[in-house]
Amino acid sequence: PTERGGDRVTGARTNRPPSAITSGYRVLLVATMTGVALGTFSVLADGLLPGRLFVTLGNLAAPWGLAAFLVGLRAPSLRQGALAGGLTLVVGVATYYLGVVLRGYVVGGTTLVWTVVAAVAGPIMGLSGAAIPSRSVRPPVVAAAAPSAMLLAEAIFLVVDRRVWLYDLGAEPYRLVDLGLIAAFLLGAVALPPLFVKERRRRAGAYLVVATVGVCGALGFVLLSRLIASS
Repeated sequence: PTERGGDRVTGARTNRPPSAITSGYRVLLVATMTGVALGTFSVLADGLLPGRLFVTLGNLAAPWGLAAFLVGLRAPSLRQGALAGGLTLVVGVATYYLGVVLRGYVVGGTTLVWTVVAAVAGPIMGLSGAAIPSRSVRPPVVAAAAPSAMLLAEAIFLVVDRRVWLYDLGAEPYRLVDLGLIAAFLLGAVALPPLFVKERRRRAGAYLVVATVGVCGALGFVLLSRLIASS
C-alpha cells in the first residue's frame, strides 16, 4: 500500500476516509435540496408571488450561479465541487419545468437551452467554490473572482436589457426595484473579492478578472436572451 494525496491506495482501488465520503454525500444532498429550492422559487415567482422584486429575482441567472458557488464551498474536493454545482443547477431546471408542467403550461424549446446552460455553468461555479477552501491561503484568482463576475455580468445585462437610461421614475416608480437590484449586484461584485483574496497585491488581478469576465458574461446573457426569445 502507498499513500498518495492523503488517500490510501491498494492496487487500483483508492480507499478514501469515511469522513470524506460522508461529507461528499452530504454535499450532494445539499446540492439537490438547493436545486429544488431554486426551481420552486422560480415557479412561484412566475405569477404566484406578488411584487416586482420576486418576479425579477425569479428570472435572473445570478442567484442560481451564486447558489452553485456556495454549494461548492462545502465540497471536500474540486471534483465534488464541480459535481455538486452541476447537480444544483440541473435539479433546479428540472424542478422548474416540472412545476411549469404541473401548472398546465406547455414546455417549449427553452428547456434544452437552460439545461445545457445549467450543465456548463453549474460545474464551473461549483468548482470555483470548492477551490476557495482547498487553497485558503492563496486561492486561485479566477475562482475567487467567479461570484463577483457573475454579479457584474447580471448588473450590466439588466442595464442593457431594461434600458435604464430611458426610465422615468416619476411616472414609473416601480423601476426603482430594477435600479436597486443593479446597485446591489454591483456592490456585491466589489465587496466579494477581498473576502477570498487576502493579499492586496493579488486583489488587483482579481478585480481585472471580474471586469473582463463580467463584461463577456453580460454579452453572453444578451445573446442567450435573444436565442431564447427566438426559440
